[in-house]
Amino acid sequence: MNDNYYLETHNKFISDDIKIYYNYVTSDVNEIQTSVFPLHWHPYFELIYVQEGILNLYTKNGIYKISAGECAVINKGELHHGYISGIDFLKYTAVLINPALCESVVSGEIYVDYIEPFFENKYEYPVHISPCKDDMGQWDSVCVSRICGIMSYLKNKAKFDTERTHETIHTKYYSINHLSGIDLYEVAYSILSVILQLNKSEQKITADTSSSKNNEMIKKIIIYINGNYGSHIYLKDLAAMAYMSEDNFGKSFKSATGSSPIEYLTSVRVKKAAEMITSTPDKTIMDILVKCGFNHPSYFSRMFKKYMGCTPSEFKLRQKKTLRYFNYTNFLTAEDLK
Repeated sequence: MNDNYYLETHNKFISDDIKIYYNYVTSDVNEIQTSVFPLHWHPYFELIYVQEGILNLYTKNGIYKISAGECAVINKGELHHGYISGIDFLKYTAVLINPALCESVVSGEIYVDYIEPFFENKYEYPVHISPCKDDMGQWDSVCVSRICGIMSYLKNKAKFDTERTHETIHTKYYSINHLSGIDLYEVAYSILSVILQLNKSEQKITADTSSSKNNEMIKKIIIYINGNYGSHIYLKDLAAMAYMSEDNFGKSFKSATGSSPIEYLTSVRVKKAAEMITSTPDKTIMDILVKCGFNHPSYFSRMFKKYMGCTPSEFKLRQKKTLRYFNYTNFLTAEDLK
């Protein structure tokens, strides 16, 4: 199983100790969900802090609405994707940390009792961390404070890599290739402090091993769909790959991803088509829809508008124009975390 699986905007995951993303996302279409990041997983421990707007985060446990001033914690190997709904905007920071940083510093009983169970997904921990949940106890306010502390500390250590605009998403990438000495201990023990706070939550429960196995099966199906979206793919074939009945497979897939297998397949095909329209403007819409696994232009146009908010022809015309998607003077910078 490939542990590094970033789709679309993260075609190749760079193996640094720490990656930092400052993101600004905007949508001017009311009827659709605008993808912030696609369904994926990775071997990194991820911390998300929302500065403005609302991030709809989907994990195997359902949808979480992460509002300004709140955090999300995503463990390694966890399937997740994010989106904003309707006309909206979002500013957030994501920090991805190699678990080996903690493993190389923390040892003994603390490692066995806290670090190992967390990174091996032996328990289900809270995903949504909000300082406003007074009924949950003080642990969550402390947790948000410490996550912000980690981000503030790391912003002074990271170096700028690049920035990229992908449709309505603008991202600045920073990375830390190697931590040593005091920096390594500072980050490792800060992460440990977050994990210790998560252990205080009443939401912590023993993980369901059957659910973990199911997720590994779903990952294989996702890889297959993204590698074969241009071919004929039928529900019965996907179910057979999972050694399940069509009905049970459909339920399992939707529980893990938030979409039915056919909905997910269609969304992948539409997004691949949008990429081809942008990257190969000389190709006709008909050539692209066939290459992406569609058979009928009318169905392709209908699905394209459902997921992209406009017809393929309108999208192609839009790519030829200079559109002002972002207000760069309001873009999230490292200074916002001071």
